[in-house]
Amino acid sequence: MNYLDAHKICSTYVDILANNTGLFLPESLLHEQGIPSHDIIADAFVLLFAHHVLWTDFTQSEINNYHRLLSRLSSFVDDSFAAQHSKCFSTMQKARHSPTFRLFNKKEVQAAEIFLRNNSKIQLYDDSLVISHTKHMVQYKHEMYIPKMKELMEDENRISDSEYWRRLFNLIGDYSDEVYRISGIDSTKNDFYYFMSFEQMNAWVDDPNLTKYYSPYREYIRSQKDSWAMRK
Repeated sequence: MNYLDAHKICSTYVDILANNTGLFLPESLLHEQGIPSHDIIADAFVLLFAHHVLWTDFTQSEINNYHRLLSRLSSFVDDSFAAQHSKCFSTMQKARHSPTFRLFNKKEVQAAEIFLRNNSKIQLYDDSLVISHTKHMVQYKHEMYIPKMKELMEDENRISDSEYWRRLFNLIGDYSDEVYRISGIDSTKNDFYYFMSFEQMNAWVDDPNLTKYYSPYREYIRSQKDSWAMRK
């Protein structure tokens, strides 16, 4: 998974939560959007936050909201359980608003009461590992990335353009490698191309030398232009 894949997964996950209500949600909502597991979503947020550490993609309020939404990951459960919970909740809503319904559906209402009494608490997803990885990358940025970036900026006028970009690519590559190393997320040698800023990827999206990396994501990169432009 590269960063753009992760960004798309996180956006899809947020959209699913925004468009569906209920204490529990069926896992098929994720599967229908090509998200096979909870772990994939957690990994995607690791990459999302790591990229943010490097480029400040979001406001602090947005980051806080992402953490809040990630904590709801455990609300996605087996479809049959989600359906049963939804049915029982609907039954109790009818019973509360209609004494007649309660009177003529005593067994159904009693069964729904018992089910909800035993199944209406949800344990928030433990995102401590995601937070730990993010903190590590904050430390890495300050101890490793920033000092080398300062050296590069000081040398910018004394070196060739090709040398400048070589060193910059190495810096981004080292940062990207560290994210994948600590998280154990599957990686490829080209993942650093996607750890560039959205602004830079947008500038390069039609570059013939880089098209093999960015062309599959061209429309997605373009669609994010308003978001990164507002933060300039």
